[in-house]
Formats: sequence, structure tokens, C-alpha cells
Amino acid sequence: MIEYTVALIKNPSVGRGDDRKILQRITDAGFHIVKYALLDVCPTTARVFYSAHYGKPYYPDLESTIVEKPVIGLILVHPKGDTIKRWRALMGATKSSTAESGTIRAEFGGHRYLGDAAKLADNAVHGSDSPSAAALESAALFKDSPFEDHSVDWATK
Repeated sequence: MIEYTVALIKNPSVGRGDDRKILQRITDAGFHIVKYALLDVCPTTARVFYSAHYGKPYYPDLESTIVEKPVIGLILVHPKGDTIKRWRALMGATKSSTAESGTIRAEFGGHRYLGDAAKLADNAVHGSDSPSAAALESAALFKDSPFEDHSVDWATK
């Protein structure tokens, strides 16, 4: 069984044209893109992704960052396992201005374009934080998703 994660390339990054560079970084890091779609996200789906933050002062920025315009939704697997851990390391810290050098958020986050005026949510990408979150997010984004639990046995596919 290989763990998978759901990733989003948020719309500010898509709008700036960074999506192709981010996709290249993903594949260069050894991830396989199992599913790819340009998606419109509704507020209900946004709440699935950010339910832990719902009601907090910064929540409206989180929601609007994936609702305003299309995002790229991805399902990723890494053949060496630990997909979620590997993806989160490649993403970098949530606040793009403090993300580690070489991470996607450090290189493509809003701070690179807007400086201190960048919103926290303009951090280029999203990733599931657990197998259960990946399952929930996959079902919310991809209604026809073949993923019914947090792992897939690729040997039988």
C-alpha cells in the first residue's frame, strides 16, 4: 500500500504562471501525479480543506485564496513512501516569507511578489496533513476519485 496526498496549486500561483514551475518541482522530487485537474472550488469544499481554521480571523483569506479563481488539484504519490511527509517538506513552512530556502513556498509564495503585503494564504500550495485528511480532500475535490481510503495498492492497478 502506498500513501497518497492531495495537493493544490493555489490560484495566485496559477495566475502568476508559476504552476508549470511548481509541477516541474513536484516531478523532479520524484512524485507521481496520479490525478490532475483545473478546478473551481466552492466555499463548502474550502471548509473541508481548512476546517481546523474555520472561524479564526484569518479564515476568510484561506477560503478566498482557493475560491476566487481556479486551482490545480492533484493527487500525488511518492514511490519511496511517506508521501505526505515528503510533500510537506517540499512545500515548506506555511508562512512563505519564513519557509526554508529551496521549498516551493519560499520560491513561489506571495511574499516573493508582494513583500509584506502578501496574505498568509498566498503561499503557493496546499497539502494534506494526514491520511484521513487526504481521503476527505480527495473525495471533496474529485467526486469520481478511485481513492476510498488513505492508501492504494498500486501493485494491483
